[in-house]
Amino acid sequence: MNENKEQEQGETLQGKGCLRFGCGVIAFLLLLVLLFIGRFAYRSYIKYSERYIAKSSESLPELLYTESAAVQLRDKVLIFSKSLDGTEKSMQLSAEELNILMRSAPEAAALSGILHFFVENENLKGEVSLDLGPLDIKDRFLNGDATLLFMPETPLPALRMISVDVRGERLPPRLTAIVHKVNFFAALALSSEQSAFLRRLQDIRVTGKTIVLTFR
Repeated sequence: MNENKEQEQGETLQGKGCLRFGCGVIAFLLLLVLLFIGRFAYRSYIKYSERYIAKSSESLPELLYTESAAVQLRDKVLIFSKSLDGTEKSMQLSAEELNILMRSAPEAAALSGILHFFVENENLKGEVSLDLGPLDIKDRFLNGDATLLFMPETPLPALRMISVDVRGERLPPRLTAIVHKVNFFAALALSSEQSAFLRRLQDIRVTGKTIVLTFR
C-alpha cells in the first residue's frame, strides 16, 4: 500500500514538473514571439515615419522688411491693445504683417526659425520646420505646410497644428496627434502685460486674404 502511494505521489510530482517545464517553454516561446513582433513593429514604424519626418531642418522663406515697417506694426498692435476697452475688438493683419511682427519682436524669437505664416483657401497656415526632440522623437524634424487652428485654452490660448502636408502627403493621424501637442503661443516670451493681452484673444479667422484677430 505504502509503495503504491509513494509511486502515485512520485508520478503526480513528475507530472506537475513536466507541466511546469512545458508552461515555462511555452512562456519563453511567447516572449520570443512578442519581442520579434515588437522589434518588427518598431522598425516598420521608424521606416514608415521616415516618409514624413526628416533628419535636418529646412530654411523658411526669406522675409524682407525695413525696421521702420516693423516699428509701425508694433506701434499698431500697442495702440490697439490699449484701446481694447473701447468699441474696437478686432484687428486685421496680412500674413506678411504677422510674419514681420513675429520675426522682429524679441518676444517671438523662438518662433522665427520654425514658423512662417501664409493664407490659403481662407485658412491660416504655416510653413513649419519643427524640432521633434521635445516630443520624444530625437534628432528628427517636421518640415511641411501646416493648417493652424486657434484654441481658447487656459492659462493662455493655443495655436496648434490640426493637419500637416509633407511633400504633398498628409501626415498620418498618429503623427498628427503627436505634433498637435505643440502650442506655438507657448514659445512666446511675454511680459505680464503682453500675457494679459493674449489672454483676451478670442478668435482668429481668415476672410479673403486678411487675418482677423478678435478680442473680448
